[in-house]
Amino acid sequence: GVLGTPIVRELALRGVETILLEKNRIGSGVSGGNTGIACTLLGIAKDSVERKCLEKALPLNLTTYQSLGLPHKATGALYVAWTSEEAQTLEVLAEAGEEGRRL
Repeated sequence: GVLGTPIVRELALRGVETILLEKNRIGSGVSGGNTGIACTLLGIAKDSVERKCLEKALPLNLTTYQSLGLPHKATGALYVAWTSEEAQTLEVLAEAGEEGRRL
């Protein structure tokens, strides 16, 4: 999926013999619902390992897209609430993102 593929690619670029297996059918996991957003740090704690990994990996995105000939344009992300409950959730996420907390 969206996590395993770049890991396998990076290992292969370093000369490690790799194989990528899919547990179920291709696109059946989280990657199957991908919205096209490469990554956001929304709600990920500032001092977490996950955030440190993402911050280190984000600059690699553009280079990877270019090397693979993939069109890319950094446009940001827009989150939309359709209900009052979703609006409340977005407010909590925004606050958590500003504070670097993970929910």
